Amino acid sequence: MKILTNALSLERLGGVEVNALEVTRALVSRGHEVHLVFGPPLSDGVLPDMRPEFEAAGVTLHGPQAFLPPTVATAVPAALRSLPTASLAARLRPDVLWLQRFEHAIWGQVVARRSGTPIVCHLHHALNASRLVPVAASGVRRFIAVSAFMREHWAAAGLAPERIDVVHNAVPEGGYPVGGQAERAMARTELGLPPDVPIALFYGRLDESKGLRMALDAWDRATPRLRGAHLLLAGDFTPGGDPALPGRVAELVSGGAATLLPAQRDVVPLLHATDLVLFPSQLPESFGRVALEGLMTGRPVLATSVGGVPEILSGALSRLLVPQTDVDAFAAGLVDLLDWRRADPGLGTRCATQAREHFSFTDHVTRVEQVLSRHSRGAAR
Repeated sequence: MKILTNALSLERLGGVEVNALEVTRALVSRGHEVHLVFGPPLSDGVLPDMRPEFEAAGVTLHGPQAFLPPTVATAVPAALRSLPTASLAARLRPDVLWLQRFEHAIWGQVVARRSGTPIVCHLHHALNASRLVPVAASGVRRFIAVSAFMREHWAAAGLAPERIDVVHNAVPEGGYPVGGQAERAMARTELGLPPDVPIALFYGRLDESKGLRMALDAWDRATPRLRGAHLLLAGDFTPGGDPALPGRVAELVSGGAATLLPAQRDVVPLLHATDLVLFPSQLPESFGRVALEGLMTGRPVLATSVGGVPEILSGALSRLLVPQTDVDAFAAGLVDLLDWRRADPGLGTRCATQAREHFSFTDHVTRVEQVLSRHSRGAAR
């Protein structure tokens, strides 16, 4: 297939962009031709640039193409700004236009109509623009939801559920290897972390919506019972976020109880260095990539029961979930799980096994590939 897709930016903004890189790389390795239209930088160079990785994968890049926020007022300007890409698509004649964000569906419709290309749209996250949903969805042949939670959300927003396939996200197995004691010691040395104390990790966006306040509150309550445990934080504080959070983190760092690192391109050393991953998100997470990354490396993940996260921490691992705002339950989980290597030494293996059995990256790519193929130009003929 010749696939045309898009990205809000080539920066590592979050799970949507990282997943697009991983899956397009796999599709190219399977013999498909992938062209990606990308938007301008959004972080002033703060976030890592994924251009070299896309180019090394064999993805053909086109851009930058500005993508406007999805509102009724921007619908017409968005359509006009899509005209250059529409001309590109008319020349390329792709088999399918694979949108990574629903908010680009108006843009996608103009591109698709100019080139006669069917649209498949990935539903990676929620969108608060319900008035646009029927209009934007009318030109899309099929939708892919990253979780059953996302399918239910978009069905409630007005999409016909029978047009939505659930294809759970996944991460490449080789990119998130299980780390044992040797890897743990090596990662701690590389990162300058204490060698012989339990370490809990919070990584990603350092703001209240991702649960940083809850993690800090729980850490404070659990500290008397943590026996010298260390908190590792990796990420950047959100501009305009709660001004108290950086101060609280700085106090822990100055007291030797925590280490703060900037956002990391490669999170595997962080995961290998830690004993427990903290994911107390206060958002309706569409999937919960942090939880899956932690499990893949053989680390339990203490998380809030929000959005699609319970679909990852299911079955025997559901005990790792706590109610969304229950700080006491999160503190109790900290105390209980930081000691898992002694109290339940098989827990890490069970975490990694469940992640690999339920969220195979090979199966994920195959299912995305099948949806794109079934609804491509050739299939339509």
